[in-house]
Amino acid sequence: MENTIRESISETLDVLKHLPDSIISKIPDKFLNYLKENSDKEYKTNINYSNENWIDTLSEDTIQMLSIIYRDYIVDSETREKLIEEENAIIKKEKEKYDIDKIFKKKEKVDNQVNSENEGNQSLVIYEELPWYKKFFEKIMKFIKKGG
Repeated sequence: MENTIRESISETLDVLKHLPDSIISKIPDKFLNYLKENSDKEYKTNINYSNENWIDTLSEDTIQMLSIIYRDYIVDSETREKLIEEENAIIKKEKEKYDIDKIFKKKEKVDNQVNSENEGNQSLVIYEELPWYKKFFEKIMKFIKKGG
């Protein structure tokens, strides 16, 4: 496991230590043991709980772990279902936003619009190359017209 994840687990455990026992009792012992086993034992958390914005000092991974613990263990089943529905809606919206097929379809539409706009502006230029003897004849005629 990466050190940053281990550090985040240590931060998560530190935050959990500051919660009341009534909340901690909702989290399975097996999960808590997993966190303890995988935490960075040498990492010293630097969370100042007296600061009202202490949450802002947590890493993104720690916030995600705490969110999952909250969703899966602390809230009641009705709230859990609402949170899961909201999460699924966000995931669905993100998938639609970054759907590869839609991105390429949009690109095709733009390319087709550009091509259709350019079709009216583009026409083939007919370029006839004169045979060598006609070129030679034209040069002679120019020379004669100049007066030799």
